[in-house]
Amino acid sequence: MNLADKIEDFGKKIGGARKDLQNILQTRGIEVNDTVEWTDEEREKYILKKQIWKEPDFAQMVKDGLPVTVAYYIKHLRDSLPAKPARSKHEYQEGYIRMIADIRNHAMQLKTEEECANFFYRHVRDIYCTQSGYSRYRPTEAAYGCMTTKFLRAATI
Repeated sequence: MNLADKIEDFGKKIGGARKDLQNILQTRGIEVNDTVEWTDEEREKYILKKQIWKEPDFAQMVKDGLPVTVAYYIKHLRDSLPAKPARSKHEYQEGYIRMIADIRNHAMQLKTEEECANFFYRHVRDIYCTQSGYSRYRPTEAAYGCMTTKFLRAATI
């Protein structure tokens, strides 16, 4: 048996190991459960939109048959979301991760212009915002500071 075969990880994990984070980012993106043992510094550094929703290859999506308008809508949605949580409090960071991941999951399933037209009504309104006037919306608690005017405009195109 080789000495290298005998080496194993041991001890208590005291923060997110770089190898763990790289594996997460390559396979799926950050989820709330991944951040439980992170330090405040790690949370500030890694809880970002680009770590939760890796930028898709939109050109490849179009080559694979997705209509250009749908690819544009998905890109526009992603670009309109805030790059990081509105506050450094753990509850805002966790809410931010949940909302970005939820929007990502639903947006990446879009296939038609009709689905894009209904996206706001099916996946945003009454979940992350409520109507408070003819064309006014108020963020819900589930938005955790992510419901910006920029995102609202992008989602309602």
